[in-house]
Amino acid sequence: MNYPNSNEPSIELKKAEIHFPLFHWGPFTDQFYPGEQIEVMGPNGSGKTTFFLLLNGIQWPHSGEILLKNKKLKRENVQKILSFCSSSHTHFFQKISVKNQINLYMSLKQKKINNTLKKELIDFFEIPSLDQEIQTLSSGFKQRLNLLLTLLTEPPILLWDEPFVHLDKVFQKKIKDFITHWTDTKKMLFIYSTHQKYDLNFSLKRLRQ
Repeated sequence: MNYPNSNEPSIELKKAEIHFPLFHWGPFTDQFYPGEQIEVMGPNGSGKTTFFLLLNGIQWPHSGEILLKNKKLKRENVQKILSFCSSSHTHFFQKISVKNQINLYMSLKQKKINNTLKKELIDFFEIPSLDQEIQTLSSGFKQRLNLLLTLLTEPPILLWDEPFVHLDKVFQKKIKDFITHWTDTKKMLFIYSTHQKYDLNFSLKRLRQ
């Protein structure tokens, strides 16, 4: 995987703004660089998910613009360089195996599976069996699989929206150390949101929504 030049912003927002009759977000201007860890913190309803929808190209700003690697945001660009994970598991097919869910996800992302990395991540997330059906996994292990999938694509930009839901504090700390290693060695931009403080000392930069 070729990661961005650390001197160029991975994401740049220029007066990005959304305005509905009962909701207004922005204008927001900032730059996020490879190797940064960004925490987006705020109460429920403060606009954290809106921020992630914008970066994913799901919601478009009503004014201003968003650049990925100095190119105007387009869905095809998002697919190539960005991986996103939320605390929802509704996108899983409940009656297929973990192995088939992984293969399906990577096929949709049009990514070739790195089998060495796959084994490393399966061991790290302690996935009990690749033959186990998704519907038999606990909420905690479904969330672990959720996070595993986004890392398996080796993304230059990783977005996690409320990633620590369903995970105990011991595993939260384990993930923190893993992500810190990746951002340091791979110069991956990592942005995650939370509505509460997890005492992980995770991020180098914090945004308040």
